[in-house]
Amino acid sequence: MGCGPQTMNLRKIGIAVVAVVTVGAAVVVGVGVHRNARVARDASALDAAAKPLVYECKWKRAPIRGEAHDCNAIDERTAAVKKLFADARPGQIADAKLLDVLQAYGWVPTDIDELVAGHAADLAAVRESTRCAWACQRGATHDDFRRGTSRDAMRLLLVVARRSSPDACLAIALDVVRLIEDAATGIGEMSLDAPTHVEAASTLVHCAAKADAATIERAVLDAAILASNAPPVGDALAWEAVMMATPLLTAVENPKRVGAENVLWIQRGFLVDAADALIARIDTWRAYASADFPALFDRLEGDLPPVPYVPFASHNSSGYSPSAGDMVGSAHAALRKSLLASASFHRRLRMNAVALAALRDRIATGKWSESGPTERDLPALRDPIGGAPFAWAVDGAVAKLHAPAARDAAADTVTLDAPPPH
Repeated sequence: MGCGPQTMNLRKIGIAVVAVVTVGAAVVVGVGVHRNARVARDASALDAAAKPLVYECKWKRAPIRGEAHDCNAIDERTAAVKKLFADARPGQIADAKLLDVLQAYGWVPTDIDELVAGHAADLAAVRESTRCAWACQRGATHDDFRRGTSRDAMRLLLVVARRSSPDACLAIALDVVRLIEDAATGIGEMSLDAPTHVEAASTLVHCAAKADAATIERAVLDAAILASNAPPVGDALAWEAVMMATPLLTAVENPKRVGAENVLWIQRGFLVDAADALIARIDTWRAYASADFPALFDRLEGDLPPVPYVPFASHNSSGYSPSAGDMVGSAHAALRKSLLASASFHRRLRMNAVALAALRDRIATGKWSESGPTERDLPALRDPIGGAPFAWAVDGAVAKLHAPAARDAAADTVTLDAPPPH
């Protein structure tokens, strides 16, 4: 029996459908292979960009109060902290609420007194780590959280500082600032420890008020060194870019991973595009230097890649994971936040030096300078966010050093009371 026209048409349609499906499957497979090749290439580039930041970084900085030794400050600090808290009971430091105690200049629990008294050599070893010629946090060095952390060691040092002579107090507090700087290199476990830094700055002012002008002058010079030798701004931005590009590639390479539930097949190529754009700019951002504040804010806007297009960007079938649009769009906000955090840290470092200089002049002359210390006008000690010298005002016995709110950063003020007669 022969085939009729209708049967022939159905057969042709079937062949055409099979052909379309076959071609479609081939296209899908081809696109997948191409994307995987791009992901492999980008992963290799990302690894190459991350290695100098994580494994090969060697932030060299000028030492204060002593010769520099050829060692990694992070390794020396970690070993000293481990020994310091070897016999501490779990939760001992957290229970003491040292920052609250320090801010009130009040009573320290007996067990903390005993810990400080029994571990003077270990605390000295923590300080000695700042004499290393370089620093790099090459891994997430988790000190035993049940017993204590490097942050706790810094706060114990501030307890010691408050009880020391003015010269020793200033030296210890400045070492704490350097410890905070060291911890912000490489993989910054503590990043920029603002609460401890604020207390260190308060301790500097508290002890300078009891010092003579010559003693404070030395502290001013050391504080200026710390301000001009802070951790690299560019490294922080480069690391942020690495952290933002990594999940984009992972979501394409392993679509079933936690966090990639909302990424559609059609969106994967756009995620690779976004990662490409970040990786291409890592070296540019790593070259950013603190001396170029506040121009870095505008420079960053020019160096950010265009906001990438993602089809169905708001698709969100799983409320526990971000949409693909959120994943690619969050990089800009993260980079801006990282730059502002670095600038805020540098602002506090610079205010430390200028505040100490103001106290030096007050003690030397017996009155506050109407125009403030000359250090206010030094380019290296100006507000890195606003760009101008810190504002200065005198009201009777009180003087204020002020940085106005700018670029989403809150205002910051250091209040200086007239020191007691010497």
